[in-house]
Amino acid sequence: MKKVSFFIFYDARSGSTYLANQLIKNYNIWIPPENNIVSLLVSSFGNENKYFPELLIDKIYQDEKFADWQMERAKTEQLFDDKKKCRVSEFLNILFEGYLNEVDKKGCVFGIKKGSYLNYWKQVDDLFPESKYVCLIRDGRAVFNSKKRSLYSKTGRPFEKDPTSAASLWVKSVREIRNLKKHKPHQTHVIKYEDLIQNHEDELRRVAEFVGGNVKPILSRDDVFLIDRYKQFNSHQNIDKPPLPENLAKWKNGLTRKELVQYEAIAGRTLLNEGYQLETGRFRRALGVLHSYVSRK
Repeated sequence: MKKVSFFIFYDARSGSTYLANQLIKNYNIWIPPENNIVSLLVSSFGNENKYFPELLIDKIYQDEKFADWQMERAKTEQLFDDKKKCRVSEFLNILFEGYLNEVDKKGCVFGIKKGSYLNYWKQVDDLFPESKYVCLIRDGRAVFNSKKRSLYSKTGRPFEKDPTSAASLWVKSVREIRNLKKHKPHQTHVIKYEDLIQNHEDELRRVAEFVGGNVKPILSRDDVFLIDRYKQFNSHQNIDKPPLPENLAKWKNGLTRKELVQYEAIAGRTLLNEGYQLETGRFRRALGVLHSYVSRK
């Protein structure tokens, strides 16, 4: 039975679609369009008990993004003709195998890209204990700048316009990634977006080797991760362009001084811990005051 080989975790606008697309186009790897079926099933049913497949099928077809897999319900139901009851993990593995057969990708290393699954990584690990995790981190200020200027496909509005909210979410994502790496060190590979852009081929090869062992590069294929309904929002215009290292610092001109101060006031320590330099002095001054206070004690 085909199982998930790896998951890609990240904060939105961290370059995950670019990474997924490059893996698909250059290696024997397949990553389907994003949906919410894993988190839906985990939050609704867990993985301890067995359920009628019809109940689980009803739940996944409530997710509008599952339609992007283009699996007819009748064919999905046929996958479970010989199953009276099954756990969520077994249900998903059967579903994934059926999907890969449907799109003629059964021989590929199979991965799932979904940033919000990072919040469920313990449940995901319970479902797929042999899976690996590729975690993508990008400078949080660049993430926020991208969120400001990109439209969310579901609402048609910017992902985020509040620097404090964006900073808090980024810090939470990085902490979860580091927590996952701590608990699953051999199953987790952390990659910086900046390294992916500056050392493109080497970083891509490392990810491919990590998720698939001896996955061999193949000639660039016509497969592309991005689906048509996302293209109208122009939020992935660089997906098929060569790496553009000169764009890594575009956020410095895209964020106002006020936004930078607000962002770094919350995310400053995490930015420094991840090797990113601060642009404002507010956080550094706050650390100095705290250090002086502690020293006097």
